[in-house]
Amino acid sequence: MNMADPLPLLWEVAMTHVDASAATERAVSTRSRHRLDPAIVAAVFVGGFFGGAARYLIGEHWSAAPNSFPWPTFAVNVSGAFALAVLLVLVVELFPPTKLVRPALATGFLGAYTTFSSLVVAADELGVHGHLGTAVAYVAASTAAGVVAAVAGIALARSIARRGMP
Repeated sequence: MNMADPLPLLWEVAMTHVDASAATERAVSTRSRHRLDPAIVAAVFVGGFFGGAARYLIGEHWSAAPNSFPWPTFAVNVSGAFALAVLLVLVVELFPPTKLVRPALATGFLGAYTTFSSLVVAADELGVHGHLGTAVAYVAASTAAGVVAAVAGIALARSIARRGMP
């Protein structure tokens, strides 16, 4: 990745992930691809437990009025997009390789913390109850804010990585 880019593109993280995945595939090619690693399964489970609990607690303490813009789900999904971007850049560019960080934090915690299904359910409920404009605005705002948050997360993490690398 080019660390000099002032505003990195999202595909760069995806390409780094593809490169890392290819290296991982080569490393595990001697093992059966159908065998689950219990440590990785446990990492996803534990991360998912805490991510789901965090999302649940936010929903319990910050609820949206019926038929209004679902701010709690919006905030969770946008903050999750930001956190995932920061995490993946730091894991790839700064931290030493580990097999459990991405499964625990990215797949487990942030996968359970953010939720596309809640976005769809909230938009559907708004639409069914006659608030189609709010539903469309919610989906559009969630998508746009998620992309902006991810780009900001990548930029922040790259800035951190630049300072932290020798």
